Amino acid sequence: MNNRSERQISALPVVSVFLNQPVFFDGTHYTALFPQPADLFLGMAGRVREMRICVPLLHTTEERGAAMLEVPEGARFVRLPFYRTESDLIRKLPLFAAGAWRVARREARIADVIGYVPSIAGLFFARAAGHKPRFELIRGIDSEILRRIYGRSPAGWLYGGGNRFIEWRLQQIRRQHRPVTFVYGKSLLREFEGGDSRAVVEISDGLPAWLTSGPPPHERTPATGRGTRILYAGRLSREKGIDVLLRAIAILPPDTRENVNVVVAGAGPADSELRSLSATLGLEEQVRFAGIVSPGPDLLAEYDRADLFVLPSRIEGVPRALLEATARLLPVVATSVGGVPHLLRDGESGLIVPPDDPEAMADAIGRVIGDPTLARSLGNAGRKIASANSLEAQQDIVIGSLSDAYPEAFGADARG
Repeated sequence: MNNRSERQISALPVVSVFLNQPVFFDGTHYTALFPQPADLFLGMAGRVREMRICVPLLHTTEERGAAMLEVPEGARFVRLPFYRTESDLIRKLPLFAAGAWRVARREARIADVIGYVPSIAGLFFARAAGHKPRFELIRGIDSEILRRIYGRSPAGWLYGGGNRFIEWRLQQIRRQHRPVTFVYGKSLLREFEGGDSRAVVEISDGLPAWLTSGPPPHERTPATGRGTRILYAGRLSREKGIDVLLRAIAILPPDTRENVNVVVAGAGPADSELRSLSATLGLEEQVRFAGIVSPGPDLLAEYDRADLFVLPSRIEGVPRALLEATARLLPVVATSVGGVPHLLRDGESGLIVPPDDPEAMADAIGRVIGDPTLARSLGNAGRKIASANSLEAQQDIVIGSLSDAYPEAFGADARG
């Protein structure tokens, strides 16, 4: 931004985007359990007049999830009401809705371009935007799948009935205002192409610089099961399927299982349940719950110490952790959900198994552990995946797509 003249800066748009991942912000620095969406848009601050990120803001340091990162010049966070759980949201729904609607209306007055993710607050932003240039971000976690996972709980009601209504209303708005639709994964690209959107563009969260510009991963020479280190990194929640990974480890052949170490890096609502399951399965010696590992050197070290990365999810979009693992040349075993089959070629750049199938997962883990040549081949195939998914490359896609769709708002200066 400093390289632009004041006249060039004033010609660029103010962009406001609603994201539903909570962020801790102390006035100058931020962090989050899931910082990827915020990272993507904050990195564009120098290419618009102002980047406004509307998110639920956390209040205490106990709730923050990782290393603190500086908010760049030209970007700011806008506070939305915060809720801890889906049940908490349902209890506070009138207050949350009123607060989100006030923020959405104010942002529509301030911003030249409005972005949003599908949700209750996202619907408010979509309605408040009027005829302004707009875009939407769709990860494609189907509400019916979420309803089946959460059952008759408040979360199941919210994801089932509530999300169906939101999807229906956003479809009406999409037909009327024709936004640019950014989707995560080729299956969503095919679903939305030819529809009512002005343009449909595939993106990913992008790999941060600490992964792609750091020292290259060491050349791995996997052992034949002796001290093999398996890593999972991500949220500890039911949809992530860590319980399936634990059950898969438990049914490995005894001589393999006793020489496997599993590191579960992350936090979330299923933490205590997973620890209890690990103990019930007799895996106290094999499984270590590492808690939150800060992005940067600490998480980089976990990737580089590992011999195998496992993503056992029941649902996914385009999984950031899988991209991070491939960037560090780790062989990957992952489930055939969301964007995974479009990122990996089974048997070439990873092993893909059905979700909720501990036997298939155990078999795939055993294949990688028992075949060092296969493990090395799968890991080395990650170079091409990582290079196409850098954070800067994804930011170029977003800015370029919006500039093409709304040249009157962005102009030529937004691209450079």
